[in-house]
Amino acid sequence: MSTRQPLPLQALPPPGAAAAGRVLVVDDVPENLAQIAALLAGDGHTVRVANSGAAALRLAAADPPPELILLDVVMPGMDGFEVLARLRAEPRTAGITVLFLSARAEAADEAYGLAQGAADYLAKPIQPLRVLARVRQHLHARRHRETLHHREIGRAHV
Repeated sequence: MSTRQPLPLQALPPPGAAAAGRVLVVDDVPENLAQIAALLAGDGHTVRVANSGAAALRLAAADPPPELILLDVVMPGMDGFEVLARLRAEPRTAGITVLFLSARAEAADEAYGLAQGAADYLAKPIQPLRVLARVRQHLHARRHRETLHHREIGRAHV
């Protein structure tokens, strides 16, 4: 049995200015918004918050758009699954990386969220190191895909 202790938040290396991203956090609980926004801002990300699905859709379509959205699943009115469906239906927001955050942590909920097009599904209560690591990972992967896409476009015009 391992006696290894969890790493403190400071143990995660800083992302560096180039790795910081534009993140939209969507949750109907003000305390969750504040906690996650502070965590991400402290990691160097530019953070915007929305407390409803409708507000999330407005902010996602604004300039500049977020690179990544942390989206609560269970919200009054429009739930996270509906928000994701509407994001995917609009060309301007279809490519935004979406990570679900939810207190609904059953395997079936996670599988459903991923099948709907989310890049990841994180359970609440959040684990700060995991959230930061996943946000960084998905921003890095997004930028890598964009770089490859631009290279392919460049080759097509040669």
